[in-house]
Amino acid sequence: MKSDRGAMAVELALLLPVLLVVLAGVVDLGDVLRVQVLLQDAAQDGVSYAVRHPGDPAQTRQRVLAANTELAMDAVVDCSAGPVVRVRVTHSHDWLTGLLFTQPLGMTAEVHGDVLSTNSCVSG
Repeated sequence: MKSDRGAMAVELALLLPVLLVVLAGVVDLGDVLRVQVLLQDAAQDGVSYAVRHPGDPAQTRQRVLAANTELAMDAVVDCSAGPVVRVRVTHSHDWLTGLLFTQPLGMTAEVHGDVLSTNSCVSG
């Protein structure tokens, strides 16, 4: 009986670090997916505004940045493709645990939309 308990303790000591690394990876992956959804939502908010107000890229950018105050992100509004507006949102994501990766992850979301009004889309 005593040797069984000792064997279980050794097995736990060997497996626990591996399980913790796997858990850290799952937590980091979940956070990356959450951030990607936030970026996509912010870009979508910007395109929703830009297709109705194509002549106001500065306000579109402000709306994108205001869509999520949790993340430090940058937004580019591009109207150079004629009646199509493109909103690209970028973010440099730091890993939560830092166990598997130490360098920040560059994340991007890009959404395109057709301009609805007859006003020309002006890049800014």
